[in-house]
Formats: sequence, structure tokens, C-alpha cells
Amino acid sequence: MISDFFKSRIASFAHALAGIKSCFRSEINARIHMVMTILVVIGGVLFNVSRIEWMLLIILIGFVWTAELLNTAIENIADLITNNYDPRIKRIKDMAAGAVLIAAICSATIGLLIFIPRIIQFVSRFILH
Repeated sequence: MISDFFKSRIASFAHALAGIKSCFRSEINARIHMVMTILVVIGGVLFNVSRIEWMLLIILIGFVWTAELLNTAIENIADLITNNYDPRIKRIKDMAAGAVLIAAICSATIGLLIFIPRIIQFVSRFILH
């Protein structure tokens, strides 16, 4: 019984990873999010962000990825329902895409608040010296 429990948890985890992999392969925006995630992590290391800032960055990265995965799932469900144009399906897809846009804008804004002062300080060191 315990073995079945762990097997089912491992299977659930494998299905979740397959979903992430599928999204990454099929969605150009997921690849863009991956590039941005890598740049944020590199920037965080190079600019030695604080623990609180790391927590914010991790939450925001998760926020954007969650929105993107949910958007992709909604789009796939909508396409499964019909391939014909339907203004209701368009509205649903637009709202899901809007959620990703809001997540990305909020994340980028906070990212800029964290990184811009460090970038300015870094550049000013080279200009002054």
C-alpha cells in the first residue's frame, strides 16, 4: 500500500514534468520565459542580490511560469473543443494570455526595481574609474 502511494506520487511528478517539457517544446513564449529566467538567475548571482530579493525573484519566476503553463493548457483545451473560430473561445484565450501578460509585467517591474540600481552602480564604477 505504501509502495503504491509512492509509485503514484512519482507518476504524478513525472506527468507534471512531461507537461512542463511539452509546454517548453511547443510554446515560443515558454522559451522566452526560460531565457529570462536564466538571465535573472545570472543577474542575481552577479549582483549578489539579498535573500529577500532572491525570494521575490523566485516567487515571480514561479508566478510567470505558472501563468504560462495555465495559459497553454487553456489554449489546448479550447483548441480541442473547436478548431473553428468562436468569439467565446477567442475571449477565453485572450483572457488567459492577459494573465500571462500581467504576470510578466509585474515580474519585470519588480526585477527592474531590484536590478536597475545595481546596474547603475556597476556602470558608474567604470565611468568614474
